[in-house]
Amino acid sequence: MSTAHADSRLYQLLARVARASGREGIELSRNSLIGDITRAVGVEAVANLARDFGGRRVYIPATVSAKDQISRSIGLAAAIRLARLYGGDRVMIPAHPDRAIRRAQIIALRARGLSVSRIARTLGCTERYVYKVFSMKKQG
Repeated sequence: MSTAHADSRLYQLLARVARASGREGIELSRNSLIGDITRAVGVEAVANLARDFGGRRVYIPATVSAKDQISRSIGLAAAIRLARLYGGDRVMIPAHPDRAIRRAQIIALRARGLSVSRIARTLGCTERYVYKVFSMKKQG
């Protein structure tokens, strides 16, 4: 499967999760946040953000320049796209975007009616982890 195709499938899953959650505004769940950022700047830039700023709130300037930390991390073009979404706000950058993506996939697969066992097999994780994600969703 090509990277572009995998990204497309991921975006579709994340879009379903965002629609299902009904959350809007800057205070988004981690799944929606990572989905929005990934759609705006791409998977590689998200990995760079996690490497450089993971686990911290980062100010996203409304207008970016090549000298900004964000631009140096993900490139000017990606920083401009990120600023269109979150310019002027502080955004929590997930330390482990792959985990947020995995949680989004679990929720999306459950919404499609898959059993816990099938979700675990499909994603290569344990049933216990799938249940943990469900309990995190109820709390969040």
